[in-house]
Amino acid sequence: MAWMTKGLALDLLAILTNASQSAFDRIKEEPDQENWPPAEKTPDEPETPKQDPAPTPKPDAQEPPAVDNTADLLTEAKNLLQSISAAGGRDWIKTTLLPKFGVAKLSDVPADKLPALIEAAKNRKKETQ
Repeated sequence: MAWMTKGLALDLLAILTNASQSAFDRIKEEPDQENWPPAEKTPDEPETPKQDPAPTPKPDAQEPPAVDNTADLLTEAKNLLQSISAAGGRDWIKTTLLPKFGVAKLSDVPADKLPALIEAAKNRKKETQ
C-alpha cells in the first residue's frame, strides 16, 4: 500500500479513535436496563397503556443543530494539507501552520480550531496558485 503514508494512517486512527470515544460516551449515557430483554407477558396479564412523553420544544430556526462534524473537518484539513504538501509546501506546514496551533501533527489540532486551520490552509493554497 504505497498510497498510505504514515501521516494518513495516524490521521485515520485519530478519526476512528474519536468515533469510538463518541460511541462509548453515547452508550454510557443510556440508562442501565437490568431486566433486558423484557420478560414475555402471559395471556392473563393486562397490558399497561403507554404514556406519551412530554413534547420537547422545537429548536429555534435561527440556531443551527449541534452536529459533530469533527471527522469531516479533519478530512477536509487533511486533503488541503496533502495538496499543499504535494505543491512543495511541506516546510510551511511543519514550520508555520502547525506551530501556529501549538501542535506537531494534524491529529493533535483541537476540534474547535480545525475551521481556523482549514481557512489558513485555503489562504495559503490561494497564495501559491
